[in-house]
Amino acid sequence: MSGQNAWSEKYRPKTLDDVQGQEEVIKLLKSSLDSGLPNLLFFGPPGSGKTTSILAVAHELFQGYFKERVLELNASNQRGIEMVRTTLKNYAMQDVTHYDGIPDYKLIILDESDALTPDAQTALRRMMEDFTKNTRFCLICNYISRILPPISSRCIKFRFSALPKEIVSNRLQMICEKEGFSVTNEAIQAVSILSEGDLRYGIGLLQKLSQGINHSVTPQDISNVAGVVPSKEITEIIHLCQNGSVNDLYLKAMSLVVEQNYSADSILSQLRDVYIEDCVNLTNQERCLFLQLIAQSDATLIDKTDPLFSICALLCSLFKFYHKLTLNP
Repeated sequence: MSGQNAWSEKYRPKTLDDVQGQEEVIKLLKSSLDSGLPNLLFFGPPGSGKTTSILAVAHELFQGYFKERVLELNASNQRGIEMVRTTLKNYAMQDVTHYDGIPDYKLIILDESDALTPDAQTALRRMMEDFTKNTRFCLICNYISRILPPISSRCIKFRFSALPKEIVSNRLQMICEKEGFSVTNEAIQAVSILSEGDLRYGIGLLQKLSQGINHSVTPQDISNVAGVVPSKEITEIIHLCQNGSVNDLYLKAMSLVVEQNYSADSILSQLRDVYIEDCVNLTNQERCLFLQLIAQSDATLIDKTDPLFSICALLCSLFKFYHKLTLNP
C-alpha cells in the first residue's frame, strides 16, 4: 500500500478544527499560534492524532512556505547520534528568509522520538539550546518515559488520549461512504472495538479489506483479516491454565504463535478482555492480579522480547496463580 494511496493520508485532517477527540489539546495549540510556538512534546497512543495535529499547526503557521520551513523525520529509521549531528544540525543551522505574516523560525518534527538513543537525545538537547532563535522542535512519542528529563523539561507537553469508539466509527463510516465501500454497521463497530482508539489502524484495516472483498464487509471478515484469535482458543487457554499442565500450555503457545502465526498482542488483548469483563468469576482483587500479569507481559513485548517467550511466561504465571487459588480457596 503506497503512502500516496493510503486512506489514512488521503483523509488526514488538514486543519486543527478538523481534528476530533482531542479538544483540550487543540484549544491550547490554537492559543500557541498567536502567542508563539514553543518546543513541543506530544505523547500518547498510536493513531490518536499527534502527527496530524502538528502538521495542521505547521500548515496554519507557514501556509505556502510549509516545505521550506518544516522538516519531518521518523526517529525509528535513524535513531543514532549521527542523524542528530548531521541531518538535524545542518537543517537547524540554516537561516530563514523573512516573509510578512510568517514566523521567523523553522519547525523540526521528530516522530517516534522515543526510539532515539540516550546519546542522540543528549545531542538533541544541546541543539534545542543552541538554535532556539530560528528553530522549534516537536517531538512525538508513544512513551514519554523514554524521553530524557532534560529534553522533556524544555518542551511544553501535550498528552493525547485514545480516540473514543464513537469518533472512530463515525470517521470510518465517512471514509467508506466517500470510497463507495460497502461495510455493515456491525463491521464498523467491530473495527472500532479492535482499533482500541487507534484510528490509523482502523482505516488501514478497512483499506486492506477493500482490496480483496467484493461483498458487504461483515464482522467475520474483520476477524479473519485482523488476525483475531478465535474465542474457542482463548477459552481453551483458560481451561488449560486451570486444569492442564505446563507442557500443555507450551504446546498451545507454540500452536498459536508459531504454527498459526497469531500475534502475541492479539492474544494478550483478548485475554485482557476476558478478565476485564469478569468472564471467569474472580474477585476484584484476583482480577486485578491477573490483569497485572497481562500488563507485565505486554511490557516485555514493548521491550522487544520474543513473542513466544512472552506468551509462555504469561501462561505459566496464570497456571501458577490458578493453582494457588485452588490450594487456597
